[in-house]
Amino acid sequence: MKKMLKYISLIPFLFFTIFIFSQKNKDQNNLVSNESYNLYKPNNTQAVLLLFGSFPEDAASIENEFPITDLANEKNVAVAYLNFNRKLWLEESEKPQLAVTIKDLFITNNLPTDKIYIGGLSSGGSLALLIGNFLSQNLEYNLNPSGVFVVDSPIDLAALFRIAEGNIKRNFSEASVGESSFLFKYFNEQLGNPNEEIAPYEKYSAFTYETQNFQNLKELKNTKLRFYTEPDKTWWK
Repeated sequence: MKKMLKYISLIPFLFFTIFIFSQKNKDQNNLVSNESYNLYKPNNTQAVLLLFGSFPEDAASIENEFPITDLANEKNVAVAYLNFNRKLWLEESEKPQLAVTIKDLFITNNLPTDKIYIGGLSSGGSLALLIGNFLSQNLEYNLNPSGVFVVDSPIDLAALFRIAEGNIKRNFSEASVGESSFLFKYFNEQLGNPNEEIAPYEKYSAFTYETQNFQNLKELKNTKLRFYTEPDKTWWK
């Protein structure tokens, strides 16, 4: 009798294990992975979401931070986590290269192009806006986005420079000073000081507030845009 009860007690565990294993296999069966992206494609794809991560994030890291795969696939939305990172802006030569990579993603996986949404976390949001603007301008790629969204993204590079400069002076924490010192040095080397010449920042930023320059967003005037942020007033004090 005790032996029978022991076996019965194992049944829920076995069913749970089988369920988890089957769900994992289901996800893996829908996964297309290569050096450029991880794509989760439902059987009846009706829309596509492209996601850029923050500065150091690869596709796996984005999925871990922004686990939207199951919800999106249930609504017949394919999700592509992109391995395009370590950038705060796009050089002009990089825009067509990235567009070709995205176009290949769509052609290779037979994805629809009538409902494309592009999003990005942190610096990835700036990339989402810039490539979205480029694709809206260059219709020969047939990848005109229906919407673009960003989450806590430094879309104004001149403002980011000044925030970094201020953080160094404040010396609030070792982590803050370390990251800000990297940004301050990087901007000075790549774009110079915006207090001396603002034009390079206008060229590469999605938007420059102090000059009201939005040349890198103008092609998105008929595109749905969303900007998300979480202003922690206590932290900034």
